[in-house]
Amino acid sequence: MKLFLSTSFLFCICSLFGQVNLVPNPSFEEYTGCPVELVQLDSADLWSPAHGTVDYYNSCNNVLGTGYVGVPNNLFGYLNAHTGVAYAGFVAYVNPVSNYREYMQTLLLDSLEEGVEYEISMYLSIPKHKESNPVGPVGVYFTSDTVDVSYSGSNYSLCCAADVSFDTVPSVHGTWLQVSAKYLAEGGERLMIIGNFERNEDCVYIDNPDLSESCYYLVDDVSVIPIEDPENEVINELIIALEMPNVFTPNDDLINDVFRPVKMKNIVSSNLVIMNRWGQKIYETDDVNSGWDGTNNDSNCADGTYFWKVEYVDVNGAQQGNHGVVQLVR
Repeated sequence: MKLFLSTSFLFCICSLFGQVNLVPNPSFEEYTGCPVELVQLDSADLWSPAHGTVDYYNSCNNVLGTGYVGVPNNLFGYLNAHTGVAYAGFVAYVNPVSNYREYMQTLLLDSLEEGVEYEISMYLSIPKHKESNPVGPVGVYFTSDTVDVSYSGSNYSLCCAADVSFDTVPSVHGTWLQVSAKYLAEGGERLMIIGNFERNEDCVYIDNPDLSESCYYLVDDVSVIPIEDPENEVINELIIALEMPNVFTPNDDLINDVFRPVKMKNIVSSNLVIMNRWGQKIYETDDVNSGWDGTNNDSNCADGTYFWKVEYVDVNGAQQGNHGVVQLVR
């Protein structure tokens, strides 16, 4: 049985420093489905591979799936997200025989304006337990049209030159490094593609005999922000979102079996408590993403109405709290 309704809570935190980030879902927190294996960037809301098998990692996989694409534990080791509980990963280089590349893309929230300078930024990391050498530079290409970035065997042909190339790349495995550069828009650009746009002979390759001739990067916190006159005040809105269903059906049909958020954004830690109609606590977890399976002490709870309470800390360090009711229907 698939029965689903939801209750949303949105909080707007405003600051007088900087512009709104034009990159949707910049830290990959929002998803259309929890990833269960590699090659599932499409599961991250509003992101997709432009070419290749780009990967998506989320903490929900540590609970629901194999753990291969979880956060912080996954196939390649242990790494917390820079923000939240998710990040993406792509191959930037393979040894010169194959010339393989992967690219990830998204549509910006608005087209870039002609003559406006933008700050392009993201955080990169090399997985701790993946044989990978840092290769640079990572770049970004902007366009108003779709672009064919496919390749053919060893005759790899680059689609285009990067509009932005970052001067530095991570050199320490398992840590995040912020890279940034400025871009003067021609106007109308909206499609953003991230990857390595350099030919093999132009790549900066840090040789390490203990590692394979390849490079794989994890990505988090991507931003495209217009650079404003410091004398002008502009508003930056950071949306904190927690969306909980008000019905779930724990009947082992793998559809809506667990009571957990259907949407979380910019929340870094949380606590979930479930109470029966008499106010007695029957379940508690320090990870709201793990959810509640409708049991109490390994016994199925009866159909009916239950109360929930969530307390959490957002990316700004503020403590928040929400509560509501959920209907259990088997």
